[in-house]
Amino acid sequence: MPAIIMWSLWERRNAIKHGGGISWDGMVDMTMELVRQVVKTQFPWIRKMRWTWQEVLHKLNQYKPKIHVLSVTWKPPEKYQVKCNTDGACKGNPGWSSIGFCIRDTRGDQIYAKATGIGIASNSEAETTAILCAFRECMSRRLQSVVIETDLLSLKKIIQKSWRVPWDLAEKVEEIRWGMKLDTSQTANEVRESSKTSRAVELDEFYSEKVKEVGEE
Repeated sequence: MPAIIMWSLWERRNAIKHGGGISWDGMVDMTMELVRQVVKTQFPWIRKMRWTWQEVLHKLNQYKPKIHVLSVTWKPPEKYQVKCNTDGACKGNPGWSSIGFCIRDTRGDQIYAKATGIGIASNSEAETTAILCAFRECMSRRLQSVVIETDLLSLKKIIQKSWRVPWDLAEKVEEIRWGMKLDTSQTANEVRESSKTSRAVELDEFYSEKVKEVGEE
């Protein structure tokens, strides 16, 4: 608020200095308009307000932000399983990309880990390549009952045939699906989203509903 008021005073001072003019009431109106824009941008759930100076101060003084804490922990796989956590990242989308994955057993001991660059790729391509390389490594080591965890929920949906496969990922996704069918043990290979992703989606849906509810009041 002090910054907005100082900005309005500076604008009025410059206007008077250079031959223009802004009345006192005009400056007050300009200040309130700036305050209204800031409040609507930073606090979109505040809907019903007369936008008087006293009411704005009252609403903002009464506002108490809610702090949400999300604990994310790595859970070991079940007996006779191995878990592989994968990730892909790119600088730009598309842009220079890299992938990484880590394979661990039921005790959490590392079996193998790798990180490497893959050149220019999109975010989805990097994530898919990470899973594919992880599957290839697991097959080369003859590991069975492999659980792949990715932080990209949409990719999990694509691999499990819940969503349509983009044309640029078709070959890699088909190879991943083929690798998932090779397991001859009782527990099949599978791809899961990490707890971080699923909980993040739940929080996004929660906040969206809250904003919608406030807007309908």
